[in-house]
Amino acid sequence: MRKAVSTLNKTILLGSVLLLQGCETLGPNLSEKRMITGSFPTETASTVQKEDRALTRIAPEKNVPRQKAEIYPADSQFIVPSKPIKRGLNSATSGSYTLNFSSVDISEVVKVILGDTLKKNFTISASVGGNVSMQTSQPLTTQELLPTLQMLLAMNNAILIEEAGLYRVEPVNTALVAGNVPLTLGGDTLNGHQINVIPLQYMGAQDMKKILEPVLPKNAVVQIDINRNLLLVAGNPTDLFNTKELISLFDVDVLQGKSVGLFPLTYVEAETVQKELMGLFAAEDNNALAGMLQMLPIERMNALMVITSQVKYLQRIKQWLARLDRAGPRGQAGHIHVYSVQNVDAVDLAGILEQIYLPQEGASRKRKTSAIAPGLEPVKLSSKATVATKLARTKMGASVSGKVVSSSTTGAVRIIADEMNNSLVIVASAQDYEPIKKVIKQLDVVPLQVLVDATIIEVSLTDELHYGLQWYFNNKSGSYRGSARGGDSNFNAAGLGGFSYSIVNSADIVRAELNALANDSKINVVSSPSLMVLNNHEAIIKVGDQVPIRTSESANTSGVVGDTAIITSTIDMRDSGVTLKVKPRVNAGGLVIMDVEQNVDGVSRTESSEIDSPTIQQRQIQTSVAVKNGETIILGGLITEQRELGRSGIPVLSRLPLIGGLFGKTDKVLDRTELVVLLTPRVVKNEYDARLVTREFKHKLTGIYTDLKNEESLNSRVED
Repeated sequence: MRKAVSTLNKTILLGSVLLLQGCETLGPNLSEKRMITGSFPTETASTVQKEDRALTRIAPEKNVPRQKAEIYPADSQFIVPSKPIKRGLNSATSGSYTLNFSSVDISEVVKVILGDTLKKNFTISASVGGNVSMQTSQPLTTQELLPTLQMLLAMNNAILIEEAGLYRVEPVNTALVAGNVPLTLGGDTLNGHQINVIPLQYMGAQDMKKILEPVLPKNAVVQIDINRNLLLVAGNPTDLFNTKELISLFDVDVLQGKSVGLFPLTYVEAETVQKELMGLFAAEDNNALAGMLQMLPIERMNALMVITSQVKYLQRIKQWLARLDRAGPRGQAGHIHVYSVQNVDAVDLAGILEQIYLPQEGASRKRKTSAIAPGLEPVKLSSKATVATKLARTKMGASVSGKVVSSSTTGAVRIIADEMNNSLVIVASAQDYEPIKKVIKQLDVVPLQVLVDATIIEVSLTDELHYGLQWYFNNKSGSYRGSARGGDSNFNAAGLGGFSYSIVNSADIVRAELNALANDSKINVVSSPSLMVLNNHEAIIKVGDQVPIRTSESANTSGVVGDTAIITSTIDMRDSGVTLKVKPRVNAGGLVIMDVEQNVDGVSRTESSEIDSPTIQQRQIQTSVAVKNGETIILGGLITEQRELGRSGIPVLSRLPLIGGLFGKTDKVLDRTELVVLLTPRVVKNEYDARLVTREFKHKLTGIYTDLKNEESLNSRVED
């Protein structure tokens, strides 16, 4: 029994030892990655200190599935080695012809090589001349004779052209211009000088020309056809062969031999990660990656496309993206906020916000780009509206992407104007939305209104008014502030067209003087409109008629009825009356600046010609004036003078020659009037001011309201 208990105790003790050994920490796992200080937030990483090393296990994000990266390795080489480019003559070892010329005329050399040796028919232009000297150390083959001759001709600015079995020797400067050089396509070549058309597959003709021009022979000619992507190269067969070999090195598929990686991102924008990786790789490799690595942020997929000739770079980028693509403390997704605009237009307000949060350079608005690592090439593919496009106007049921503006806080902000509901839809984080909301509240305020009372009057300049209102006011007692254009100390210089003075008067003294003149029937009120207009908006009022004006007249002689021809007149309708345009601007001090355009078009009888149409008398003001709230500015000085000559007397007798004047008289009438405009702006800041203005206007119309009320009472009695 005791032996069994002892055995049981040993078994329990052994199990306890094994259990404790299983709890021992065996050391770090090799698959775990070292923590890079500052790369990961502390709330998503757990750190264990062991042997003075910080090891971090990245906790996976919950409920956010990550998309897998796609890597496509290169399947072929980028550049296929080609044959060495050859120039000049091959080293012949089994030739049969030895050339030895010493100051021999070029025509004799052509005759020896083409005629005597190769037995070819040829012609030589009279413009070709010069002497050559040549001695071959080794015999030449038959195939090397023509290239040798072409080299000698090139030294004398001449070329050899083959056409239908006949060889022609012509000057190079005239042969190309005259179009005597044959044309070949692609791999087809002739023995002589020719123009070869070379189509390009991958590279642009203009860029290829820039590469070829420095390395081509002196007399080679290169032209391009951009629309068809063709090269036209003129030269001898040897030069053309070398040129096509050089083209084959550059005219290749840019993606051939390139490895491509597509890395979807979950939390961070592709453009942000692109800038971080550019700086990282440029710092690690000391700018050794120039031209070896391209990164393209694709915004519609929020992915980063990487193109490189080394597939190992894609693996390194994949590792770094796993570390960088993490949610920040505040997140980057943003929230949707709808702000109902109360007092202004939502589209205009969105345009102002765009200018605030979108950096501007001069007249054009462009997104500022951050500095990139030297040697790296930023490329951007995007399906979003660019910053140069107009702000989207959305209506109910319309689906449009809003303006993306760069924010100075945590990330991008999207602002969409809903025109139908007069609202702003703002996609931004809570931290970004708060400053935007404050700006909106300061802009979304009740606009000021301005009531402009205008009075246009004509004053008859008779008696004491003969010299005009300016002289009249200067000689009357009263308080008028300002100075006249002529130097008078009581008037403002209006500086308006025909108007020579203006008066700013707050005590209605001038109105009292004008009322006194009205009692003497010396004033005619042309119009007295009142306009209520929003601040910085234009208001227009027109009162008048359309007058028929005969503009042309024609006689149809072919359709004569009796002795009278058919006369056809063209009538044009012209506006007459009073037109007033006012655009007020109110500053913080209560000063009202008004852009005023006033037209007074009158109709009178035409006396200067026999045309049976009225004359339109035009008087126009177009100016900007400034006056305090509630004060009246008076513009005057536009004087019109009309002279009329009338004759009356005893009928028949007054028309007798010589003695007719004894029985009649001649009247000369001079009618002088001055146009005066009175403008009184009143700023309406709130509902209380609006009620005061309405009550005052009703008070002016008290008599009309009383008459209407009495008429309604009388009508009701009659019906009863």
